[in-house]
Amino acid sequence: MRVVKTAFGVLVLVLFCSCAHTPQNSADAEFVKIKSRAEKGDAEAQATLAERLYVGDGVTADPEQAIAWWRKAAGKNSARAQVRLGTTYQAKGDYVESAKWFRLGADQNHAGSQMLLASYYYLGKGVPKDVDEAVRWERKAAASGYVPAQYTAYLNYQWGWPFGKEEAIGWCRKAAEQGLVQAQVQMGKCYAEGKDVPKDESQALFWYLKAAEQNDVSAQVQVGARFANGTGVTKNIAEALKWIRKAAEQNNPWAQGRLGYCYSNGEGVVADDTEAVKWYHRAALQNDAWAQENLAICFHSGRGVGQDIFEAYVWYTLAADRQKLSAEQRDILHQQFPADRIAQVETRVEKLKAEIAGQLKAGGK
Repeated sequence: MRVVKTAFGVLVLVLFCSCAHTPQNSADAEFVKIKSRAEKGDAEAQATLAERLYVGDGVTADPEQAIAWWRKAAGKNSARAQVRLGTTYQAKGDYVESAKWFRLGADQNHAGSQMLLASYYYLGKGVPKDVDEAVRWERKAAASGYVPAQYTAYLNYQWGWPFGKEEAIGWCRKAAEQGLVQAQVQMGKCYAEGKDVPKDESQALFWYLKAAEQNDVSAQVQVGARFANGTGVTKNIAEALKWIRKAAEQNNPWAQGRLGYCYSNGEGVVADDTEAVKWYHRAALQNDAWAQENLAICFHSGRGVGQDIFEAYVWYTLAADRQKLSAEQRDILHQQFPADRIAQVETRVEKLKAEIAGQLKAGGK
């Protein structure tokens, strides 16, 4: 299952089967058993057979045969087959047929179908546009305890769906309480900003910490910054460093730069200029201007790396449009460098820009 954002700004749930792929083999024993049960009219076996045929699991893929078996299962009121037919026709762009199957699943209280049907009513896709119907189906899905629907109810409220503020934030809270990391981050943000709830930094930290413990990097950054600054909690550099390091190891450039700063200044760790340069460099290659400036200073002064004025000039140049000190130092060095060396700096800067672009495309890895 995955959630995707439509061009209209609402979330649409797309359901995919979770069966594991095995090597194609028409004689696969498990496949033969499933097919036998399906041919005897077992609706769940028919739905499973369809899924395996659709992706080619244990047999040569045959989407048309898959649809035929889903139709058989759907005719026996298999909500699982109905929603798969809905998503299949959705992928084909046939929203009228898709909506028909989502409605059948929704009428059987299949929460995913209810959520998708809600989005269709809101967009007027496959059904007449009807915002009240959209809210009714989204609410039914959320009330069933379906976590994605609870979270998207809040997001849809943000996009203008007519949920009340208290109801919407209540759904987000329920999703967060059930462990949905995106909802936990959202609750942290709401309390931090005083958005839809009274501003409360301790509650913000509470929810950010929940998400950070699930390895959400944005939440780890928030928790690290809050322990570092004493926001909503007693200042604790050791705890701040723990979370900043976790985020840095997940290639967050802000955290990498701050970890470099901690090593450079001995905050929460034994000072280590070489380690500082390592983290500044990792953040700098993700286009963090503050880290680029600090890396330039290291090259300029020879802290943690051999002194290299050329490299200092390069990194000052990269940060200059965002960091005042870098712009000043670049201009000073420009006056000191001969024309041929300036040309070399410019070449090196362009190469680094290309490398940075590659790093950003790869997510900092």
